[in-house]
Amino acid sequence: MPCLRAFQRDVLIGAFLLTLIAATMMYGYLLFHSLVELFSIVIAFSIFLIAWNSRESMDNDFLLYLGIVYFFVGTIDLFHTLAYKGMGVLPNFDSNLPTQLWIIARYLESTGLFVSTFFLKRKVRPFLTLSLYAAVSSIVLLSVFSGLFPICYIEGSGLTVFKIASEYVIVSILALSLIRMYCVRFSLERYVFLLVCSAIVLTAFSELSFTLYVDVYGAFNMLGHTLKLVSFYLIYLSVVRTGIAVPHALLFRATKESEDRLRKAVEEKTRELLRLQERFLEVERGAAFGEMAASVIHDIKTPMQSLLNLVFMLRESDTIKKDEKLIEILDRIEQQISYLNSVALELKSFAKPMKPSIAPVELNPILHGALTSIEIPSNIRAEVKLPDGLPKILADPVFMQRVLANLIQNALEAMPNGGILQVSASKEGNQIVVNVSDTGVGIDPDNRDKIFSPMFTTKKGGTGLGLAISKRLLEAIGG
Repeated sequence: MPCLRAFQRDVLIGAFLLTLIAATMMYGYLLFHSLVELFSIVIAFSIFLIAWNSRESMDNDFLLYLGIVYFFVGTIDLFHTLAYKGMGVLPNFDSNLPTQLWIIARYLESTGLFVSTFFLKRKVRPFLTLSLYAAVSSIVLLSVFSGLFPICYIEGSGLTVFKIASEYVIVSILALSLIRMYCVRFSLERYVFLLVCSAIVLTAFSELSFTLYVDVYGAFNMLGHTLKLVSFYLIYLSVVRTGIAVPHALLFRATKESEDRLRKAVEEKTRELLRLQERFLEVERGAAFGEMAASVIHDIKTPMQSLLNLVFMLRESDTIKKDEKLIEILDRIEQQISYLNSVALELKSFAKPMKPSIAPVELNPILHGALTSIEIPSNIRAEVKLPDGLPKILADPVFMQRVLANLIQNALEAMPNGGILQVSASKEGNQIVVNVSDTGVGIDPDNRDKIFSPMFTTKKGGTGLGLAISKRLLEAIGG
């Protein structure tokens, strides 16, 4: 809204200035022409000053190139103004001189507008560009004042063929500039793009009007200068005012985009670091748990074997053989020792380093092997979808079969009252995705973040190591 209000204010100011300058026609065409040209010259020099002094902080050289061009356009327009009929500054020249200078300035302006669009992505060598334009402008001005430049206006006769043809060439270049501006529109703020395009269109109509006049004080000459005045004011709104009041819109647009990209990259890297940190902590916790598990296994191995020996000796006792109550107690002790032994074995599996043997393997045989290694209850229906032609995967077949068997066993245990077990594989992009799903009790949402933690279990008699081991196995083979 503040930018819109500022734009509306500038439009009103421009309309007031245009009306004021047009009103000077009451005092003579020469005053009107001088004010229009001086207004245009001030804008041209302003564009150059802003562009030149901001060249170190700009991320694209569109404005810098345009500023250099407009400096020489303004300089030649100044000569045109001073040489105009009735000014008396150059009394030895007729109306041909200002017309020639006009054509030169418009050639510079139109080609500059076209070429400047290529420097939204390229860099300008400012001093070299300034020197080249200074050399070209000097040579052309020398050709004008030495009489070598083609005649553009003949007193009493009007415009020459060269001058009229040049105006059409300039209009063609402006049309190309408009097309080029449209092609690079996304590199500029929308209102800057619209204002510059409007300025180009008005400049083209201005040049067309200059193909029709006969008298340098005539109506078409006045129309051409009026359109030029509006065109330069639009350039002022799009470049000068924007460059001063809203620098991020034109001078620092690329910087803003770079900052946005940098901020997004930093945010993404921060998220990635947090994930890595969590993974590191998880690995650290796993390593600590593995060390503890190895120590525990070592400490309980001998006592468990001693307990098993004691149970065996008690069973052989004649007193025990006659007492059914004691035999039942020994059975329960043996079951608990067996459970502890299975926990110790899983702890040992979790604690030992993962050393996979990676090789290209067929996935379907591994899946079939995992399915056939487990007895599926009669109240559970297995649905297996394993398409032929799946590419080989890089994996350890033993690790893969252990993981799949564990997942299938978990799925079966989640369906105590029966259900459907689904096992499928598919190619997604450059990955093979394996799905093991069931219609069982599911996982409590509060527990989903804990299921890979060692010793966490919701199953009666579970060790809480199955999924933790499966995860380690998969990570070891890059799954």
